[in-house]
Amino acid sequence: FSHGEMYQDMLKKESYTNWEAGLNAMIFEMNALGICIVDQNNNFVAVNEAFCQLIDYPKKEVLERTFLDFTYKEDISKNLFKLSELNMSERDWVEIEKRYVKKDGTLIWAKVAVRRLPYDSEQEGNYYLATIDDINQEKELQYRLLSQMDELRHTNLRLNHYIKRQLDLEQFAYLASHDLVEPLRNIMGFTQLLERKVSKLLPKEDIELFDQLKLGTQQLKEAIFALKDFADLNSSNVKPDSIPFRPLIKNAIEKALKSIAVPNAVISMFNIPENIWGDRFKLERLFYELIKNALLFKSPDIKPTINIKCVDKTDVWEISVQDNGIGVAPEHYDHIFLLFKRLHTHRAYPGVGIGLTICRKILEQHSGSIHVESNPNGSTFSILLPKPNKERKSSMPGQATLNWSNNKAI
Repeated sequence: FSHGEMYQDMLKKESYTNWEAGLNAMIFEMNALGICIVDQNNNFVAVNEAFCQLIDYPKKEVLERTFLDFTYKEDISKNLFKLSELNMSERDWVEIEKRYVKKDGTLIWAKVAVRRLPYDSEQEGNYYLATIDDINQEKELQYRLLSQMDELRHTNLRLNHYIKRQLDLEQFAYLASHDLVEPLRNIMGFTQLLERKVSKLLPKEDIELFDQLKLGTQQLKEAIFALKDFADLNSSNVKPDSIPFRPLIKNAIEKALKSIAVPNAVISMFNIPENIWGDRFKLERLFYELIKNALLFKSPDIKPTINIKCVDKTDVWEISVQDNGIGVAPEHYDHIFLLFKRLHTHRAYPGVGIGLTICRKILEQHSGSIHVESNPNGSTFSILLPKPNKERKSSMPGQATLNWSNNKAI
């Protein structure tokens, strides 16, 4: 029996008495691959159990319908085109990857090899033999791989964008420190010289324009230096180590008190750990900026009070800096961490609006985070600072309190 004769013979009920046809029928039925025979009108003539299990339909129901009824609608035109291609060419078979719709509505991918059976003068029209191989797992792996490749492409694009931004920032920092500062010095010098020459010739209101020009130039100079400082901080590597916390916070507080001269400020710390983990220079800068921010935005006529509290949360230290200042409106919680975002005029509160941006950047470099909660009676900035694995089981020391009052450490 040729392959064509074997399946032609299977179509004839009387041939089942032939032992070879019976053997072929058994191979057809017991094959692990799905096998079906379809006529020229797309009707099923014969299907095996493997195909019925694949699409999860009983054989009787399958034989009452066409193969198009089980084909996913988006694959029907491709399926028909392949059959047309087979009929119009001298090829013996075609291969199709398509989706079948199972009884529960889910889709399953299959690779279908379709062969046109040899034409018999006794038969009406063409018959097609199809073997159906379940490739659903392969497709899922393929989609997963494509998804991972797509994610990798996006990650690569983000990385390239980040590197470009870093290079641009470093280039600007160099430009700012070398090419922009000198013209500003010249503008400031010429302004002062011109003011001395014409101060006696101009009315008072015109002289005040010189003050505005000098103030604007000074603010721009401060902004350039602040951006250079941020770029340097952003590009420098983190050098982690176990750091004694008490001297670090003491240095940060004293520097903040020198930067913002606030009389009678009281700064207290509770439950401070013996050590924290990170870059000594950057973490000192972090607490300096947080404390300076609390001193700067104090409420008028109220003695500034700042409480620094530490909580051991096993994997991280939660350290909060609480003040009794003017507070932050909830709609500005995110804005205050952006570069050069100011909520107040320079005249009311000096500064360039970069301190909290620096805080967030330092914590990002330490895989930490920062958020703020606030009300009209003050703000609390809470940071999460991860511990190294070897310190995660360390215990909290007994409560220790340090106080700074009248700008002196006691």
